[in-house]
Amino acid sequence: MREIENHQFTKAEKHFPEMKSDPVLNGVLEGNNPGLIFVSQGSSDYSIVWAKNEQVYFFGGEAPSNFHEIKDLFEYRIFKEALENEEEYFQTSLKSPEWEKFYLQNFSDYLPFSVRKKVYRANKHKVYRNHNWRNSIPEFMTVDSIDETAFNEIDDGEGRLFKKWWYDYASFLDKGTGTCVYVNGKAVSCCFSCFAGAGSYEIGAVTLPEFRRKGLCSLAANLFVEKSFSKGVHPRWTCSENNTASVKTALRSGFEEVETVDYHIFSLIECNRYFDAAWFNSCVNKNHPAAVDYLEKGMEIEKPDSKRFHIFCAKVYAAAGKISEAKKHLYVLSDREELEKDDILFDEFSESGLADFFFPE
Repeated sequence: MREIENHQFTKAEKHFPEMKSDPVLNGVLEGNNPGLIFVSQGSSDYSIVWAKNEQVYFFGGEAPSNFHEIKDLFEYRIFKEALENEEEYFQTSLKSPEWEKFYLQNFSDYLPFSVRKKVYRANKHKVYRNHNWRNSIPEFMTVDSIDETAFNEIDDGEGRLFKKWWYDYASFLDKGTGTCVYVNGKAVSCCFSCFAGAGSYEIGAVTLPEFRRKGLCSLAANLFVEKSFSKGVHPRWTCSENNTASVKTALRSGFEEVETVDYHIFSLIECNRYFDAAWFNSCVNKNHPAAVDYLEKGMEIEKPDSKRFHIFCAKVYAAAGKISEAKKHLYVLSDREELEKDDILFDEFSESGLADFFFPE
């Protein structure tokens, strides 16, 4: 495959006719947001688009019969660069049965799992009916555009800086938009365009932990939508269907659901693939023996020592009926005085008796 230059990106448009309105793909194709594009050189005519920092990859055109060219590209170029860019996951939503079949056949060794996401579009009528939202802004707060300080400091809630979605602040002001709730000049809740393309914005939103559950993200989103429409741009909001807080914020801010999309996902880090497979089999498939098997394969490579990981292990073992193994991980936290009763209520595993064992009445 051959990487093409930024000024040639639009040559790949022909391979994605069904995605003419996708702001993430088109943000890269139009050169607004960082990304790489590779085109085929063999008998099949196709393109691969990597939307940087979104950890999303697009496949378009004819699926090739030979996987080796793509495998070498990903393993020796893209995955290496992605990890250097602090991207740990591969995500793709495949629009054709041909590519779906190709992906499932050739990427199975990476232990992919699927997540269903909801896509929302702002409805002008609902937005304008919400014109009194400014009346709910607390007196000690302001809601305004993202300033350069906020642009450079905001992260996505997982440590990735928002500015990495853009080339610089000037290009963000030119092609994108964003809003923040400020307290004493500090941005505490933000709504911003991660990608801008095809006359649409892909929205990102983040609120500092201590300011969550106060409706602040809705305030930032309301102004964001107004600013978007004033620029003639339609905002799009995408989130996991299980992300209740995000869904509620979208609906409160005048968005309505337009489609449901399945994303195939896998980790670029080997041990995390096993841990993800353990989670998926335990919580989704309810195949608890398989979950334990994947968990232990992951721990053969690395054994994280965080509270979150020990709780996760305890849940997997408890669900499989391996109570003694679950206790081992909880003893670690108990000995460090990090274990709290709320950590081990385990609603889905209420018969384990672990809460009563560590916190007897």
